[in-house]
Amino acid sequence: NRQFSYEQRLFSLEVLKEWRNKYLFKAGFALRYDEIKPETNESLSILEYQSDRSAVFIGIQFDDVNKQPYPDEGMFFSLGAELVLNNEVNLEEVDPETRFLEPDRDAYYQKIDLSFDKYFSMSDRLVVELGLKARLNFGSTLLDNYRIGGPNQGKNLTYGFIGLNDSELLLDSHVNLRTSLRLQLNNSFHLAPIVQLLRGSDALSATFNRADDLTVFGGGLLFGYDAPIGPVNFEIGFSSLREDIVLNLGLGYRHIF
Repeated sequence: NRQFSYEQRLFSLEVLKEWRNKYLFKAGFALRYDEIKPETNESLSILEYQSDRSAVFIGIQFDDVNKQPYPDEGMFFSLGAELVLNNEVNLEEVDPETRFLEPDRDAYYQKIDLSFDKYFSMSDRLVVELGLKARLNFGSTLLDNYRIGGPNQGKNLTYGFIGLNDSELLLDSHVNLRTSLRLQLNNSFHLAPIVQLLRGSDALSATFNRADDLTVFGGGLLFGYDAPIGPVNFEIGFSSLREDIVLNLGLGYRHIF
């Protein structure tokens, strides 16, 4: 059910400074290549869309959660800013009548990313989770956006949303709120009802005939297993975007379906 396929290559040189085992400061330089292809509409006469860009970035991170991958207590906070110096775009075999890749593409722009997670232990078996992710863009480019959907596991510019298929949304500036109540069934298995609310700018609105500004509400149930090879999440969810039941399975940081 994917609406597009995506590939990324990244080279990054970072300077890191840790302080008091909780704070992490970083600064660096990055080169990135991205490629996207449509998969759901064969009438779109585009073979691929590619971009190369260089950027400098700074960031700060605070982390005092008590364990991973399913913390009981603590907080995680991350704030980063990036200046893109050179954003080069290449489009191949584009039909002038299609609007698949029509958004403006700025050669220079800035962005700010924020991530926050808080965990409250209510009892030996009950944990309240609160989460926020946000992006503020001062410019526009299609592939430097968040891919949202699939199981609630995240890595780099991809993270899950209950009731959406894997990487179903490509969002520019946005904010995502998430809350769940995790019930620990035993040492390895847990059950968690999840509610999420998303508001943002849809980078693929013209492609799939959606509004530019998107608001999505999602809710569902997560079954989690702390396996020796990594966390396993199975979700049953519903969202206002799809108005249908969606099943998602994640293993580690891989979205299986």
